Amino acid sequence: MHNLHFVVVKADTAKEACKEVESEIQDFGNENNWRTICGCVSSKNKTFNYEDGRWSPTDESLNSIKKINKFISEQIKPYKDEVIQGLESGKTTFNDLKGFDWYSLEKYAKDMFQYTHLKTPEQFDVLKDTYYEHSFDEFGVTNLIENTEGKGTYVVFVDMHS
Repeated sequence: MHNLHFVVVKADTAKEACKEVESEIQDFGNENNWRTICGCVSSKNKTFNYEDGRWSPTDESLNSIKKINKFISEQIKPYKDEVIQGLESGKTTFNDLKGFDWYSLEKYAKDMFQYTHLKTPEQFDVLKDTYYEHSFDEFGVTNLIENTEGKGTYVVFVDMHS
């Protein structure tokens, strides 16, 4: 499964930002969790392609901070499937859950935990907010600004296969 994880860093150039993220996450994963650093968008809305991945920062839908924020806001709705809807409606009880149903409940609980920590999910700010931080195998946003140096701020696109 592929997912997109954004990593926010400071760097002097877009290429340095991509290399910084590559260096920061080099120990994450194994032969089954590989990744591609696709490129980045600067806080001044300049795009840069680094490698070919599933998500391109030059794609019209993700080529600015405003569009990235909108995209993230649309994606961070807590996971809900028939199992969760059944529990919410009362048609299903915990005693009815079997095997994979528990995975659905776990995914929903993790998403709700992340979601409830956002001040305003509908107004996500990729330069300030985080979501599934340091969980690179999840759709999310990790902020490494305090750990990096440079004149510019960049949002780096990581295509993670897990």
